[in-house]
Amino acid sequence: MSTLTISAGLPRVLAVALLLPSLAGACATTAAVRGGGGGDVNSARLAPYDGPQARIAVASFEDKTRKGSAEIGTGMATMLTTALVNSNRFIVLERDLLEEVLREQDLGASGRVRGGTEAPIGEIEGAELLVIGAVTAFEPDSLGIGGGILGLGTLIGTAVLHDANRNVPISAATYTESHISIDVRVIDATTSRVLFTTAIDARGYDMGGGLIAEVGGGRSRLPLAFGGFQKTATEEAVRKAINLAVVELARRTPAEYFRHASEDFASGRMAAFAYLDLPGLTGERFEQAGVRVAANPAEWATLAAELGLQGAAAAPPVDFSTQRVAAVFAGAQAGPGKSVSVEKAVAFSDRLELTAVLLAPPKDAPALQPTPAQLHPMALVRLDRGAPVTVAWESR
Repeated sequence: MSTLTISAGLPRVLAVALLLPSLAGACATTAAVRGGGGGDVNSARLAPYDGPQARIAVASFEDKTRKGSAEIGTGMATMLTTALVNSNRFIVLERDLLEEVLREQDLGASGRVRGGTEAPIGEIEGAELLVIGAVTAFEPDSLGIGGGILGLGTLIGTAVLHDANRNVPISAATYTESHISIDVRVIDATTSRVLFTTAIDARGYDMGGGLIAEVGGGRSRLPLAFGGFQKTATEEAVRKAINLAVVELARRTPAEYFRHASEDFASGRMAAFAYLDLPGLTGERFEQAGVRVAANPAEWATLAAELGLQGAAAAPPVDFSTQRVAAVFAGAQAGPGKSVSVEKAVAFSDRLELTAVLLAPPKDAPALQPTPAQLHPMALVRLDRGAPVTVAWESR
């Protein structure tokens, strides 16, 4: 450990200028539960889990701030749904398609569908818990100081910010801070009784401008509503808030609700998925939108070769005894910079359906010389083994 001692008589500006920009380009986050809940995100972690699960659905997520995108509530609900599934503590049931399912059942009951082929009534799997959320504060990149060169003015500014916020190193050449607050209510669907509520604050800090949004190649990690905040302090804050919300839901849901097995719910159940980040991906050999699945090492070797992966990047990225890889292609595009976002995965009795969105480049994205990957956007995700995989493209 090194110690820097500054004489009390040394001018403040000169003292600041002596510090080196060793933390430039770093990103940090803080997140906490208001009201003395589970502490901060660093102390509240989910241990691996493979026991009985609770049956839950994310009913709605409202944006009360009017400061974000019109679809920010939808984006938060999508992220929370995926995080709940990935925790392995909840059977999360799809609700976006409920109207469509009810219409199909009503059509079958009308007598206009050939007998034996109609969708049976009474087969919709119900949630015992409903999650209702609200975004109560949203300040994306709300505070900052710029300067591409680490000059005296920037140093003075960051020194002032450091006095107010110790998360900001004095050496930061640029600094932005994002803040989001969410309220979450969990309701018993049978009795309509509110079981508990929780309020979460999260902040993201981007020091040095090191988290510029990437474009092309299917690197999106945020739903469409947050597409412009990829790889920024805002993304860090949003993700911390969502992750801590899942920790709180797992910790505070009464034990009696954890009594189900995911195998008992095959239709309309949200399925887990995770992005795979591999270098050198290109979808240039895939001119049409669609999906390719590799369920064993041989299928992966073929797909990896078609994706242009070589060396260590072509090694099997999952344990194929329990998982598989799906490559989602958007087809050839007229211009560069678009990306594929897989929004969710839903398990039906006969298929696993991925919902994908094609995102336009961020408005402030730098001009790029097109490469095959940028003109043929794709996303690569890992999935559990199971039914055949299909893709539904969604436009908003």
